[in-house]
Amino acid sequence: MELAVESDITLDNLTLPKAVILRPPTNVTDNSMTLSWTKSEESNFREYKLYRHITFGLDETTGTLVYVATSVDDTIFTDQNLDPLTPYFYRVFVMNEFGRIGGSNIVGDTTMNRNFIWNGNFELQDDLLNWWNGYAYGQAIYSDSIRKEGNYSLLLIADTVNANPPYLLANLSHNDFPGLVPNKQYKISFWVKTEGPASEYGGDFWGKRTEKAGLLAYDHFGVLGIPENTDWTYIEKTFYISDQNINSFSIDVRSCSKYAWFDDIRLEMVPE
Repeated sequence: MELAVESDITLDNLTLPKAVILRPPTNVTDNSMTLSWTKSEESNFREYKLYRHITFGLDETTGTLVYVATSVDDTIFTDQNLDPLTPYFYRVFVMNEFGRIGGSNIVGDTTMNRNFIWNGNFELQDDLLNWWNGYAYGQAIYSDSIRKEGNYSLLLIADTVNANPPYLLANLSHNDFPGLVPNKQYKISFWVKTEGPASEYGGDFWGKRTEKAGLLAYDHFGVLGIPENTDWTYIEKTFYISDQNINSFSIDVRSCSKYAWFDDIRLEMVPE
């Protein structure tokens, strides 16, 4: 009910529910975190409402409602489909038949980074070509004899070594990176080892975006000239993905050496 307060007033009974205590997030991953809170002691409990926001200024008007529970014992929720390297804050409100109390304490955490390349360490022995769409002259296989870390690496074996142009030998391509966030800096990194003769261009690791016209108009983060007969070498490049090119962004793993091993290929967001 509404009260018209003309002077000091004493309330003998306050029937609004008591706030619960929201615990710090647990099980934080690159796309989820788990929230839990103390159980409401209200006999006329109606529901919990959990809100999320990207800043600490969180209430029912600024936050996004992510979960509603109508059981008093339902005090755990895992928030999913979050972006990597992003801070999230939470607050839970309790409702009873009389109304709502101000929210709980506010807690938050930042999601972990994410490797947007599926099986970039090649430890999952699924059908390689179903994912990477391998084509051109050569073969791509899992190697368990030579690897940088773990149990397997990606081995590209070229049928021929062309000098000019730098032909797409044992080319591997993947054009879909679920969950990429536009207008962010990204880093591509990998380990590579080569053996046998190579063209003058060596091996490479290229990416392309639609605003670069032509088949070979690849983006500037292309890594060229990985020479023949190298030991394991670490390479990384940073670049920007905008909302105009995010749906067409792609990466090609190529080898112009007879044998080329790649391991721990990672595409990650750069922390701001």
